[in-house]
Amino acid sequence: MLDTTNQVVNISQLAKHLNRSNNSVSKKICDLRKMEEMPAVNKTLQIDSKGRGYSEEEKKQIINMYKRGSQIKEIAQRFERTESSITNYLERSRKKGLVKSRRTNWTVDQENWLIENIQFDENGYTSNLPDLARYLKRVPSNISTKIVNLRKEDRIATKPDKSKTNVKSKEAHQRFNDARFAHLGRSEKKMMSSTENVQNSKVIQVIQTIIVDQEGNKTYQFYSFDGDLIVEKKTN
Repeated sequence: MLDTTNQVVNISQLAKHLNRSNNSVSKKICDLRKMEEMPAVNKTLQIDSKGRGYSEEEKKQIINMYKRGSQIKEIAQRFERTESSITNYLERSRKKGLVKSRRTNWTVDQENWLIENIQFDENGYTSNLPDLARYLKRVPSNISTKIVNLRKEDRIATKPDKSKTNVKSKEAHQRFNDARFAHLGRSEKKMMSSTENVQNSKVIQVIQTIIVDQEGNKTYQFYSFDGDLIVEKKTN
């Protein structure tokens, strides 16, 4: 019995009827396919999109959409696939030379402009990250990574004081407290805010991202509220 993709769906029943193991029956089916006595499996005919292979027409359209600048999310929605499935297919296509990476290298002029225009708060954290990202037409995390590298190269002398909180994050936390205790009286609000500040004096709100390379190695990155890279950890 075959499904829509020509996969055999009753191997267990066949094995029981023939008094053979499932592996033995599966191997025989594989041999019959090689001899073209059974139709080949075609996963592009699978009804459920999960795990379904890409048809040649789909492959062509995905590459064309990517080259035109469509985002991964948009392509995934168009073909009813997961974003990871589209990303993996495009990565395979890059290895074959069918598409080029959208990543652009930093020019010397861009690096110099960043160094000249970066601004820091009183604790050494970048205070104008959104403006830098907007001008350079890059995502904040990319700017933060470049800043970290420039610091390692001693091209940016200002270092963040890791014992203190990013000023913007601190202000955001204070605004959160103000809104949280808005219904309380001034004296009660002041008392609770002071107590909470003492208890959470070393708490910093962070955003975590996980990057997985082709070999399965993971890089954990923790960013401050305004996009500054706080710490990076790589695991195998």
